[in-house]
Amino acid sequence: MSIVVPLSRAELAAEQERRRAGVELSEHAALLGGSLRAYMRAAWPLIEPVTRFRPNWHIDAIAEHLEAAYAREILRLLINIPPRTMKSSNVTVLAPTWRWTHAPHERFLTLSYGADLATRDAVKSRRLISSGWYRSRWGHLYRLTSDQNVKTRYENDRTGYRIASSVGGLGTGEGGDVIIIDDPHKADEVESETQRAAVIDWHDGTISTRFNDPATGVEIVVMQRLHETDLSGHLLESGDWHHLCLPMEYEPAHPFVCPREIVLESGRVLPGDPRTTQGELLWDGHPLEWDHAKSRWRKVAADAARAAARFPRAAVDKLKRTLGSYRAAGQLQQRPAPAEGGILKRHWWRYYAPPGQPDGSEDWSDLPLFTHLLQYWDTALKEKTTSDFTVGTLWGISGANRFLLREARGQWNLPETKLQLELLYEWGRARWPVLGQAIYVGNSANGPEVVAQLRHKIPGVVAVPEGAGGDKVQRAHAVSPQLEAGNVYVPGSAMLMADGLAGPDTEITPPWVQEFILEHSAFPNGAHDDRVDCTSGALVRAGIRRESELGEPAEETTGEAISAGVLERTF
Repeated sequence: MSIVVPLSRAELAAEQERRRAGVELSEHAALLGGSLRAYMRAAWPLIEPVTRFRPNWHIDAIAEHLEAAYAREILRLLINIPPRTMKSSNVTVLAPTWRWTHAPHERFLTLSYGADLATRDAVKSRRLISSGWYRSRWGHLYRLTSDQNVKTRYENDRTGYRIASSVGGLGTGEGGDVIIIDDPHKADEVESETQRAAVIDWHDGTISTRFNDPATGVEIVVMQRLHETDLSGHLLESGDWHHLCLPMEYEPAHPFVCPREIVLESGRVLPGDPRTTQGELLWDGHPLEWDHAKSRWRKVAADAARAAARFPRAAVDKLKRTLGSYRAAGQLQQRPAPAEGGILKRHWWRYYAPPGQPDGSEDWSDLPLFTHLLQYWDTALKEKTTSDFTVGTLWGISGANRFLLREARGQWNLPETKLQLELLYEWGRARWPVLGQAIYVGNSANGPEVVAQLRHKIPGVVAVPEGAGGDKVQRAHAVSPQLEAGNVYVPGSAMLMADGLAGPDTEITPPWVQEFILEHSAFPNGAHDDRVDCTSGALVRAGIRRESELGEPAEETTGEAISAGVLERTF
């Protein structure tokens, strides 16, 4: 049974496709009810009457994944996709209204970082449900109740409801069958560790308890990546989420690359990412669409695909320039550190041959003459596994060039930190016995105690004022020219990576150096920044050398001045 109601101009526009196809109203309702993708396209003029619907393969992929979620074949769905790709319109506005054509009893919680955004999308859904176009097809299934029909909460006469709220704003006791979280982080607040932690605590402590039936409750998170430890990063660490990751430009080596097709445990075949070429764009006229009936990709007319392009190359390049490299890496590429690095790029590092030999000896002949050695320590407060790392590095200084020789890194208490500093000092003195060492210790956490207890035992131990040189990001920017100019060396060898830029050769470069470079590349969006603080502190002070700090005048010596066997080989 259908209901005859007058149609608005937008609704008439939505009717045109059905009338052109000569399909009866009841048949059209059945067709749209059987395909969320078809429903999205048909209902689009109702929610965006002045914006043309532009079909693209990524919309098909999202629609099919949502269908599987509503069928309880996926209970935890994470979608990472760039902004302005219709994610909210499809996931948060259209899909819940389609679901009510099948299960009007379903209860929705829809949440965003701001109450205004959550309310906006809930209102769009309600307008669609109230439209003559919608009611003429599914009005006999349910209707909205008059006694509970406000912007942030409305119910239907089949006991279904939708509640819209913000992160942290959901009332006590409210639950749902389907929870949709759309952009939980505000872009200009996500750099705050406190703000990120608040979102994650809210998710784990509140949302995880809000399912009416924990065994069948569905959670859908759709967002752009903003930080390595944003909510997406947190969910991915759990390993319990089905992840649909659709970057703006295709990268075969992307850490979360989706296959062309995905087979669920139920046997359902879902569309993934059909792109195969490095740099291929998300929405630039790719001539494919998903065949819902046959569960496979099929070609469409190239002209029609090009006409639907929303983000051609020129638009993407402009957007990348506006965002900058490390913001584009998160928001566009869905990997919150650029492949080549953010402030401190991966391909800027230079390499020298690792000294370790097959017979266990060391060969430092690849190194130039050093004028002096330099240690820098970034200390943490506690030895607990949840605390930050203490990092110490030893550098050889030769003119404008700086050579990383050794790293000490761990979660240590004060006595252990002192011991590690002494070991690093002795390690350097054993190999370059005539060189003095300038030892700088950050004046934070247990740094002052380390300096106080060692300055009369080891010559050259100096406390560095906390915050000297600005904040972490400012210090990294200050030393980035040294890396870009090719003045900073690490042990290992370079190789050409998939993006065409240099990176560490994993066969030759020691694992700790690979981790060292990776942490620098991820900064400031990485999970840890202890190494970066240590490097920036060392490089800032690499040109500072006072006789009083070095203990005794330094003399140039060859890199081969080694006292073998004093400490075990570490490379």
